[in-house]
Amino acid sequence: MPEPQQVWNVIPGKLLQEETDYDVEELKRRVDENKARFNGEQLGASNEVMDSMDNNLSKMIFIHSADGCGKTFVCNTLAFTVQSNEDVALCVASSGIAALLLEGGRTAI
Repeated sequence: MPEPQQVWNVIPGKLLQEETDYDVEELKRRVDENKARFNGEQLGASNEVMDSMDNNLSKMIFIHSADGCGKTFVCNTLAFTVQSNEDVALCVASSGIAALLLEGGRTAI
């Protein structure tokens, strides 16, 4: 992914304020609780995403599985993980229904 062209943590705005106004301790609790429920594949996907972030690797990671396998659960947990580190995670989906399932989710348009 390309690097941001602006320094986002100094740009004032309602969206940034909303995206950084969360209870870090509550998020950490939810991350721990959710990760304890991950199966092996979910843990592997989560580790791959976080490794990419932690090492500033610009990877595109696609999570694909059948309905009910926990893709949304993993995505929400990843967002909580990023936010608990006091970073911004934007959850975007291609449809309104999918966006409703992501905490803080929105559509791409």
